[in-house]
Amino acid sequence: MSVGPDRALLTVDVPGGPDVRAKLTQAVPRVLRSAFERCGLDRVWHRRRALPGVGDGFALGFHTRFLPDLVDPVLPALGDELDYRDDINVDPAPLRLHVSLDVGPPDPRTARRPPDERLFAPTVRLAAVLSARVVEIVRVSERLPGFGDAAYLWTPPGNPGARSRESTDPR
Repeated sequence: MSVGPDRALLTVDVPGGPDVRAKLTQAVPRVLRSAFERCGLDRVWHRRRALPGVGDGFALGFHTRFLPDLVDPVLPALGDELDYRDDINVDPAPLRLHVSLDVGPPDPRTARRPPDERLFAPTVRLAAVLSARVVEIVRVSERLPGFGDAAYLWTPPGNPGARSRESTDPR
């Protein structure tokens, strides 16, 4: 299903080996829905469009007017939801998520890009890579290498596994 050229594109992946991903990936839609509900944006969740072609991850399209909300309050609410699920031991292993947020026409070939190695630290529960176009609209903190023009890293406050620091593109 095409979502048109002007969409906020949210992709989510569960890091880890195939066994871990197989057990935890099924929980991702519930976790995402709960995060949207947690911050009072269930109406935005119900307006999402699923995008094809991202393997075992999830790609969703939203109207661009919701882009600032996807960064804040949705990303912090997603972190809170992960903490809650960990506190009540609902998942077979701690759920960690890699999120990518971009703006533009959906393109399955570029929806999931290789994440920065700092996202693989065991202490990183949630980290989001935001494209330069997203940053033009919503202020965030860190440029990441290897993402063409620029990409930025967003982590919840107090996330010990990924500190904010300026990086340069190695290409």
